[in-house]
Amino acid sequence: MVNKNQVLGVILAGGQSRRMNSEPKWQLMLGNQMIIQHVLRKFTPQVSEFIINGVAPELEQFKCPVIGDSVQGSLGPLAGILTGLEYAENKGFQWLATCPCDSPFFPSDYVTILAQAITEEDANGAVVKSGGRMHGVFGLWSVKLASDLRKALEETDLRAIGQWIDLYANVATVSIETATDAFFNINTPQDLEKARHYHSL
Repeated sequence: MVNKNQVLGVILAGGQSRRMNSEPKWQLMLGNQMIIQHVLRKFTPQVSEFIINGVAPELEQFKCPVIGDSVQGSLGPLAGILTGLEYAENKGFQWLATCPCDSPFFPSDYVTILAQAITEEDANGAVVKSGGRMHGVFGLWSVKLASDLRKALEETDLRAIGQWIDLYANVATVSIETATDAFFNINTPQDLEKARHYHSL
């Protein structure tokens, strides 16, 4: 059984934002707040403590540890997950909840839903599936996965979360369907306009 007190949260904010002309996505405005502020409001009550995976000095304004990738090479979201897992393990947490910095509309209880699936399926983790797609950045992971993930990243060409789940980890996939695209993430200027439309409804 997953206890909230055993869960560290990590907000993944280490992407290079190439499709946003390298402007950090977390810093973009949605209404009168930055996107990451919307994420923080929904995510932090779902975990015991949280950190941010990123390198921008401006992230320190959110009064939490800001941790760069613990593995070299800009390896994408899996590097952020590994960083969170290793930090969580070192701090005595048993679980890591992950959330991207560019998806402000997710449910305020998805971590609880994933925790229930882990208990029911005796899994090492769980990720969200919605609209026929897996959203691997929305996950809950046992810190026991850290060493195997580091080995896979360092010794293979593994880069995709879905591939890691299929090949290396006993992870449940949990369908969470909502009236709107709750796990929609903002990658392009067009996505930002869509998000601002959602936010105005």
